[in-house]
Amino acid sequence: MDLTDEVMDRPLDALVGAEDSVIIDLPEWHQVTTLSFASGGLNGVARCRIDPAGLGERIETTIAGYAGLRWRWTVGANDTPGLAARLRARGLSERSVIGLWRATDLSVPDGAEAAEATSADDVAAFSAVMAEGWSAPLAPLLAYNTRLALTPDRST
Repeated sequence: MDLTDEVMDRPLDALVGAEDSVIIDLPEWHQVTTLSFASGGLNGVARCRIDPAGLGERIETTIAGYAGLRWRWTVGANDTPGLAARLRARGLSERSVIGLWRATDLSVPDGAEAAEATSADDVAAFSAVMAEGWSAPLAPLLAYNTRLALTPDRST
Protein backbone atom coordinates (compact mmCIF):
# COMPACT_ATOMS: atom_id res chain seq x y z
CA MET A 1 0.00 0.00 0.00
CA ASP A 2 1.47 3.37 -0.98
CA LEU A 3 1.30 6.61 1.02
CA THR A 4 -1.70 7.84 -1.00
CA ASP A 5 -3.63 4.75 0.01
CA GLU A 6 -2.59 5.22 3.64
CA VAL A 7 -3.91 8.81 3.66
CA MET A 8 -7.04 8.23 1.57
CA ASP A 9 -8.14 4.64 2.25
CA ARG A 10 -6.91 3.53 5.67
CA PRO A 11 -9.08 6.05 7.60
CA LEU A 12 -12.12 4.43 5.98
CA ASP A 13 -11.25 1.17 7.76
CA ALA A 14 -11.83 2.84 11.12
CA LEU A 15 -15.13 4.52 10.22
CA VAL A 16 -17.94 3.85 12.65
CA GLY A 17 -21.23 4.96 11.20
CA ALA A 18 -24.15 6.39 13.09
CA GLU A 19 -27.12 4.16 13.87
CA ASP A 20 -28.78 5.16 10.57
CA SER A 21 -25.64 5.21 8.38
CA VAL A 22 -25.62 3.21 5.18
CA ILE A 23 -22.01 2.37 4.29
CA ILE A 24 -21.00 0.88 0.96
CA ASP A 25 -17.37 -0.22 1.24
CA LEU A 26 -15.98 -1.85 -1.89
CA PRO A 27 -12.47 -1.74 -3.40
CA GLU A 28 -13.81 0.47 -6.20
CA TRP A 29 -16.35 2.55 -4.25
CA HIS A 30 -16.80 3.92 -0.73
CA GLN A 31 -19.94 5.84 0.15
CA VAL A 32 -21.63 6.84 3.40
CA THR A 33 -25.17 8.19 3.72
CA THR A 34 -26.49 9.29 7.11
CA LEU A 35 -29.87 11.02 7.06
CA SER A 36 -29.57 12.16 10.69
CA PHE A 37 -26.47 14.19 9.74
CA ALA A 38 -28.26 16.38 7.19
CA SER A 39 -26.14 19.43 8.07
CA GLY A 40 -22.87 17.65 7.29
CA GLY A 41 -20.56 14.87 8.33
CA LEU A 42 -20.93 11.14 7.68
CA ASN A 43 -22.17 11.82 4.15
CA GLY A 44 -20.07 11.44 1.05
CA VAL A 45 -18.00 9.45 -1.37
CA ALA A 46 -14.35 8.80 -0.55
CA ARG A 47 -13.28 6.34 -3.25
CA CYS A 48 -14.37 6.11 -6.87
CA ARG A 49 -12.40 3.68 -8.99
CA ILE A 50 -15.08 2.60 -11.42
CA ASP A 51 -15.06 2.05 -15.18
CA PRO A 52 -14.95 5.49 -16.86
CA ALA A 53 -17.78 4.39 -19.17
CA GLY A 54 -20.21 4.41 -16.23
CA LEU A 55 -18.86 7.53 -14.54
CA GLY A 56 -21.47 10.01 -15.80
CA GLU A 57 -24.39 7.88 -14.66
CA ARG A 58 -22.75 7.21 -11.27
CA ILE A 59 -22.16 10.94 -10.73
CA GLU A 60 -25.80 11.77 -11.48
CA THR A 61 -27.16 8.95 -9.31
CA THR A 62 -24.90 9.92 -6.42
CA ILE A 63 -25.77 13.62 -6.54
CA ALA A 64 -29.49 12.79 -6.65
CA GLY A 65 -29.10 10.43 -3.69
CA TYR A 66 -27.74 13.20 -1.49
CA ALA A 67 -30.57 15.66 -2.17
CA GLY A 68 -31.24 17.65 0.99
CA LEU A 69 -28.00 16.58 2.69
CA ARG A 70 -24.70 18.37 3.07
CA TRP A 71 -22.04 16.01 1.71
CA ARG A 72 -18.69 15.84 -0.06
CA TRP A 73 -16.99 13.81 -2.74
CA THR A 74 -13.32 13.32 -1.97
CA VAL A 75 -11.20 12.66 -5.06
CA GLY A 76 -7.92 10.84 -4.61
CA ALA A 77 -4.97 10.29 -6.92
CA ASN A 78 -6.01 6.67 -7.54
CA ASP A 79 -9.62 7.45 -8.44
CA THR A 80 -11.12 7.15 -11.92
CA PRO A 81 -9.16 9.38 -14.33
CA GLY A 82 -11.05 12.55 -15.17
CA LEU A 83 -13.31 12.33 -12.10
CA ALA A 84 -12.39 15.74 -10.67
CA ALA A 85 -13.01 17.47 -14.00
CA ARG A 86 -16.38 15.72 -14.39
CA LEU A 87 -17.44 16.79 -10.90
CA ARG A 88 -16.40 20.39 -11.56
CA ALA A 89 -18.32 20.33 -14.86
CA ARG A 90 -21.37 19.09 -12.94
CA GLY A 91 -21.12 22.14 -10.66
CA LEU A 92 -19.57 20.68 -7.53
CA SER A 93 -17.19 23.07 -5.79
CA GLU A 94 -13.58 22.11 -5.26
CA ARG A 95 -11.68 22.21 -1.99
CA SER A 96 -8.17 20.92 -1.41
CA VAL A 97 -7.58 18.22 1.19
CA ILE A 98 -4.19 17.70 2.76
CA GLY A 99 -3.35 14.42 4.46
CA LEU A 100 -1.94 14.68 7.95
CA TRP A 101 -0.20 12.19 10.18
CA ARG A 102 0.73 12.03 13.81
CA ALA A 103 2.53 9.73 16.16
CA THR A 104 0.37 6.94 17.51
CA ASP A 105 1.69 7.15 21.07
CA LEU A 106 -0.96 9.81 21.77
CA SER A 107 1.49 11.97 23.71
CA VAL A 108 0.35 15.54 24.31
CA PRO A 109 2.62 18.26 22.88
CA ASP A 110 4.09 20.82 25.28
CA GLY A 111 1.64 23.60 26.03
CA ALA A 112 -1.43 21.57 25.04
CA GLU A 113 -4.04 20.06 27.31
CA ALA A 114 -5.86 16.81 26.67
CA ALA A 115 -8.97 15.44 28.30
CA GLU A 116 -10.47 12.03 27.87
CA ALA A 117 -14.24 11.59 27.90
CA THR A 118 -14.69 8.95 30.60
CA SER A 119 -18.37 9.36 31.46
CA ALA A 120 -21.71 9.98 29.80
CA ASP A 121 -21.55 13.57 31.10
CA ASP A 122 -18.14 14.06 29.42
CA VAL A 123 -19.50 12.73 26.11
CA ALA A 124 -22.51 15.03 26.42
CA ALA A 125 -20.32 18.07 27.11
CA PHE A 126 -18.00 17.22 24.21
CA SER A 127 -21.00 16.74 21.91
CA ALA A 128 -22.50 20.08 22.96
CA VAL A 129 -19.27 21.91 22.13
CA MET A 130 -19.04 20.05 18.83
CA ALA A 131 -22.66 20.91 17.92
CA GLU A 132 -22.12 24.58 18.73
CA GLY A 133 -18.83 24.73 16.84
CA TRP A 134 -20.29 23.14 13.71
CA SER A 135 -23.73 24.80 14.03
CA ALA A 136 -25.22 21.33 13.95
CA PRO A 137 -28.08 19.70 15.84
CA LEU A 138 -26.98 18.18 19.15
CA ALA A 139 -29.07 14.98 19.13
CA PRO A 140 -27.36 13.13 16.25
CA LEU A 141 -23.89 14.17 17.45
CA LEU A 142 -24.61 12.99 20.98
CA ALA A 143 -25.96 9.67 19.71
CA TYR A 144 -22.94 9.23 17.43
CA ASN A 145 -20.34 10.17 20.06
CA THR A 146 -22.00 7.85 22.57
CA ARG A 147 -21.83 5.06 19.97
CA LEU A 148 -18.13 5.79 19.41
CA ALA A 149 -17.44 5.73 23.15
CA LEU A 150 -18.97 2.25 23.32
CA THR A 151 -17.15 0.91 20.24
CA PRO A 152 -14.23 -1.40 21.01
CA ASP A 153 -10.76 -0.25 19.97
CA ARG A 154 -10.38 -0.56 16.19
CA SER A 155 -6.65 0.23 15.98
CA THR A 156 -4.46 -2.10 13.97
